[in-house]
Amino acid sequence: MKISLFIPVRSGSTRAKNKNTREFTPTGESLVDIKLSQAIKVKEFDEIILSTNCEITMMIAQKYQEINSKLKVVKRPNELCLDTTKVDDIIKYVPTVTKGDYIMWSHVTSPFINEHDFRNAIKLFKSGIVEGFDTIMSVNKIQNFIWDEEQKDLVNNKSNINRWPNTQDLKPMYEINHAFYMTSREMYEQENERIGKNPILYECEGEKRIDIDWEFDFQFAQKVWRGFF
Repeated sequence: MKISLFIPVRSGSTRAKNKNTREFTPTGESLVDIKLSQAIKVKEFDEIILSTNCEITMMIAQKYQEINSKLKVVKRPNELCLDTTKVDDIIKYVPTVTKGDYIMWSHVTSPFINEHDFRNAIKLFKSGIVEGFDTIMSVNKIQNFIWDEEQKDLVNNKSNINRWPNTQDLKPMYEINHAFYMTSREMYEQENERIGKNPILYECEGEKRIDIDWEFDFQFAQKVWRGFF
């Protein structure tokens, strides 16, 4: 099983300015630093593809390439780095820059998902293939009352017998947190998808649930990081 890790990083973040490359840790590491330092520790990866149009990211990557030659920087075409770029177009692009039979896609904006999670996910996925699973993806379990404004109703409890049960008795729902997805090359090339029909759900807890999108997320995650490290 040849595995490629695909890490997309583009410049021009607007909701949290320069979130990928600016100082995140007390010792000055960025989110790109953190993810690359995690990735190069995972021997199961046959290649690590950093896809970016960001010159700063490319410079950061150089020191990790000196440590691990599996890390390759691929300059992403400008048309795939726009705010208007569709994820579907990135999905089509991924197999053109990777060689693995299986592809894990991960984001630097999940700094608490580390090399141990990558290894655990790969191990679970390898076992899951035998059982008919075709994907593993990171999720946050939600077991609370979810309201749909359009339906004007609870999404996860339609019961007329017990409208407000204990939350632990509600049907759980799962938020995709984008920390990672892993599936086969065929899923990308034939289905134009990064998630198959029968995924393993890798449930994240605590700080591992954090995905940095907005400035508030960035500052909150910094405080959490300082609490752990």
